[in-house]
Amino acid sequence: MSRGMTGISDVARKAGVSRTTVSHVFSGKRPVAQATRLRVIEAAQALHYNPDSVARGLAMGRSMTIGLVLPTSEDPAVLNPTWLMVLEGLSSAASAAGYGFLIVPADGARPRATGGQERARAAFDGIIVLDPVGRNPLIPQLIRAGIPMVTIGRYLGAVGVPWVDADNVEGIRQLLAHLRAGGYERPALLSVDEEISYVQDIESAFSGALTGQEGAPVIVRTADLSEIEAYEKAAHLLSDPHQRPDAIIAATDRQATGVLRAAHELGLQIPADIGVAGQGDTVIARSSRPALTSIRIQPRKLGAAAVEMLLELIAGGTADDVMIPVDLAVRDSTQGRSRS
Repeated sequence: MSRGMTGISDVARKAGVSRTTVSHVFSGKRPVAQATRLRVIEAAQALHYNPDSVARGLAMGRSMTIGLVLPTSEDPAVLNPTWLMVLEGLSSAASAAGYGFLIVPADGARPRATGGQERARAAFDGIIVLDPVGRNPLIPQLIRAGIPMVTIGRYLGAVGVPWVDADNVEGIRQLLAHLRAGGYERPALLSVDEEISYVQDIESAFSGALTGQEGAPVIVRTADLSEIEAYEKAAHLLSDPHQRPDAIIAATDRQATGVLRAAHELGLQIPADIGVAGQGDTVIARSSRPALTSIRIQPRKLGAAAVEMLLELIAGGTADDVMIPVDLAVRDSTQGRSRS
């Protein structure tokens, strides 16, 4: 029988059930005995019957929904262009596999009791956690609930979880090499006070690369990712002409715009007096004046890879951690120091 000609009646005949029963198996609208449901699924597979992906998922007891837990921060995630690009990659990959996703706050996703764990299992086939905080109890509880899970950014807690991440250490190394080539000798890092793997990576890479140079590496942490916080910290850093750095690396492009503002208000020329760089290669970097040098992390690939890993886990397989390569988008903000 031709695959394209197989219909619900053929499946019903082979399984020895009514058309209505087959419909209920694939729609999930009515309960069907487990033995009958398995017989219908086996008949459909034998006949190459191909209902839509949502119907197949319902027949297999799946919700066809992925839970997406956003970073825990008072700063809205929608203001972070990098996360918006991650969501694009995630959405495209999930849609291609017949999945939708539901964005939930970290506290709202936490299964607080046994009943909550059962509801979480029913609501989501799996969960993706973005930039998990090391002390957040959500991940161990989701593991106990038996829900497949992948993180974007590594979880720093004691429990190992499959992850997808950008090679942030290599990004900082490439950026520091670029700055040295341009004559910048006293860089500072504008980081953020968050217990996440990204912060750990950039701070350790920055400190390691500058070990042995005169003076301790200068790392300043902001309370959040806003340009206002970055502006205030950068203004303080740059106010002393005898101690100020000649380049500032910001943890995000958004923070880098605050550094640009502080430098302009202090009358410093970019890039002649100070180089400025960010991370993410977002629209902010490309539209800033001057345009920002930025570490390009391929956020759409991060989202797509996380979905691919999670679907493998949902199917009962295993998943290896994935490190996405980065490179450097060099622009006007670091095009060389004045030698005068």
